[in-house]
Amino acid sequence: MKNIINNFNKGRFLSVAKWDMTINRQFYLKSAILLFVLMALPTFISICKNNVLEQDFLGIPTYVTTAGTAITTINIYIGLLPLLFVYTFHNLTSRQGRINELTLPASNLEKYLCHILLILIGSLAMAVVSFFVLDFVHYLCTSANIGFHSDNEFITSMVKVARSELWRDLSLNLSWSDNFPFTIWGYLFCLSAFILGNAYKYKHNLLLTIVWLFVVSFLFAVMSTRIRMGGLDLILIILTVLCWVQSFRLYTHAELTTKRNR
Repeated sequence: MKNIINNFNKGRFLSVAKWDMTINRQFYLKSAILLFVLMALPTFISICKNNVLEQDFLGIPTYVTTAGTAITTINIYIGLLPLLFVYTFHNLTSRQGRINELTLPASNLEKYLCHILLILIGSLAMAVVSFFVLDFVHYLCTSANIGFHSDNEFITSMVKVARSELWRDLSLNLSWSDNFPFTIWGYLFCLSAFILGNAYKYKHNLLLTIVWLFVVSFLFAVMSTRIRMGGLDLILIILTVLCWVQSFRLYTHAELTTKRNR
């Protein structure tokens, strides 16, 4: 393991990233467009509905509905990120792609990290840009109906909700706040599971990974009655590390043709 880390070269890593973005620009472009469209759905729905009637008859302040739209937009990205890792090693889906991947003048660690970081950083950058673009569009379109006001802005509205009594009352009633570490580790395990699923099977791995996650979730539900939350956190950490290690091992042993990858 020490030799693998010592052989890491920043120049080769950047070269692999540039090569990957060049030959797969259509893939990344389509992925970026799809991500933007899905994140835009809450904004589109918010613009189409009658905010004036909602505010007058339901008594819901404008900043609350705006913050709800913003939070839903963020949650869409959080929910989509694990699914994006289904395509972590998309270069390996074809025989020619595997030939190109295996003959790249770079170490396995450099290529492995390159694929993961391109998905992670690329999707995060696109999500941030999409969020601010949608914030601007939402502000203009909503203000045209009910007048220009800071309550129509995503960030301003979220800050206002976070400082309100509504959020404090909601926080007191949310049990998940006590299980925050478990939630974070569960999400990281979910990400690592989709990466492992793609390393195991290059094509049609989504259903396989979802079934595996369902089985693990069922086992955790059973264990939660007998093991304390700290113990469950430790199990999740171990499983997450094992997923990363196994996915890297499978990637380094990639072959042109196997029984599960033809």
